[in-house]
Amino acid sequence: MKKIILVMMLFVIAPIVNGQMREGLKHGEKALQRIEQMEKIKLIEILELDEETSIKFFARKNEFHKKQKSLMDEREKLLADLEKSIRDEENDDNFYKNAVVKLLELENRIFDERQIFLNSLTNLLTPQQIAKLTVFEFKFRRELTQSLLERGKSSKKN
Repeated sequence: MKKIILVMMLFVIAPIVNGQMREGLKHGEKALQRIEQMEKIKLIEILELDEETSIKFFARKNEFHKKQKSLMDEREKLLADLEKSIRDEENDDNFYKNAVVKLLELENRIFDERQIFLNSLTNLLTPQQIAKLTVFEFKFRRELTQSLLERGKSSKKN
């Protein structure tokens, strides 16, 4: 039961944070481009990529991000539809069960795509470089999220 509650909380919190980040970034496309450039520069430095490897790596990474974005957009739409249905109380328990199953399937597909992406790098990067990439992406996302949340808090105080 605790796992179900935890998963449901994840489905509620993740889209809110994701939506807030997207909304904030819509107003600053240049800021988003700067963040992406900074991420690329740091990755090239951390992974010690030469020019040829860098081109191949970022081509794969961009393709992966397109797939991830598509899946996340699909998840966001499903969550919005589910939220509307809950608010309007227009469906039965079977509908809600199926909707949660679809959400879990999307979460699994998102995870699977990440595994496919990381596995696709084995002929391009060393295992240590893949580990560095994984750690970097986790820390980069966490720092970015913290920075946006702190910026949001400070703008509310003003």
